[in-house]
Amino acid sequence: MKINKFTEAAEGIFSCNDCGAFGPDVMKIQHHLNCTPGESEKWEDHYGDYASIDPGKELAFIKAGNAIFTIRNENTGGRFTFKVQRHEKKAGDAVWFVRVLTNQDNNKDYTFIGTFWKENAYRHSPRSTIGKDAPSTRVIDWFLTKMRFGNLPDYVKVYHEGRCGRCSKRLTVPESLLSGYGPECIKFI
Repeated sequence: MKINKFTEAAEGIFSCNDCGAFGPDVMKIQHHLNCTPGESEKWEDHYGDYASIDPGKELAFIKAGNAIFTIRNENTGGRFTFKVQRHEKKAGDAVWFVRVLTNQDNNKDYTFIGTFWKENAYRHSPRSTIGKDAPSTRVIDWFLTKMRFGNLPDYVKVYHEGRCGRCSKRLTVPESLLSGYGPECIKFI
């Protein structure tokens, strides 16, 4: 019999410690198909800190142009994976589109939730199929607000997923795995 551990990720939101799925109570969580007890510990053992983005450099990574990253609360184990893509409306007037991972295929299962501009103020899209009070929406709004004022708590970590934050190519150079940028893209950051 499979036994999962759960954490209250936010008030009234519970998260599976193994697959990161969440819901209003532990009985209503729809786990990812690959959810097995201990999965999150295996992930941490495999990646360790090399995929962690250095404190103070998270926002630059996220705004690089094509970033996929996970925001994780180290105290609760709760986490969400986001894709943020930069779009130039006109020179110097960029907007970033925010999507959240909503299913198990981390290459294509992202759902649009909103945007932010250079001042990092998140704006939820009324066209999003995910509500403005959904946990993922609240997390990205909270995160961008904390980044805007430069006071991200130590227990919140941001991880890249092994792809360049600017061009999204797979990282293979050890220095690139540490920085989150490929050797060519880092020249533009």
